[in-house]
Amino acid sequence: MSPTTLAIRYTIIALSASALNLLLQAVISWFYKGPLAVEASIVLATGLVLPLKYSIERRVIFEFQPASLLHDAKLFYLYTMVSVFTVLIFWCTEYAFHLIFRDDAMRYIGGAVGLAISFYSKYRLDKQFVFVRPGQTGS
Repeated sequence: MSPTTLAIRYTIIALSASALNLLLQAVISWFYKGPLAVEASIVLATGLVLPLKYSIERRVIFEFQPASLLHDAKLFYLYTMVSVFTVLIFWCTEYAFHLIFRDDAMRYIGGAVGLAISFYSKYRLDKQFVFVRPGQTGS
């Protein structure tokens, strides 16, 4: 796949995942207004989007076919562990906007900025450490 096609595909997936994440946060926040509502919406939305994003990226971006269901489970585990670092970028950015501005619109803008940084970092780390074929070193 050409670098341009890859960039376009990844951008579409990243924007779609970002929009879904932020939409889920808004829905969760609409339903739940109790203690730690902001934190709960961020964590729940991220957890709901992660398996979908993994599945799409594995197929469409990395064109990677696991050898078995167990291999796929191991890849998802590794993908999730890499996500911990990049999700912290997203959460910290969004939460910083929330603390600074105390405004839902600015919180979501912070979320979008954090997601953009997070997705770029995630792609680089996944390419280097997760979706590596036997005999291949990440680049």
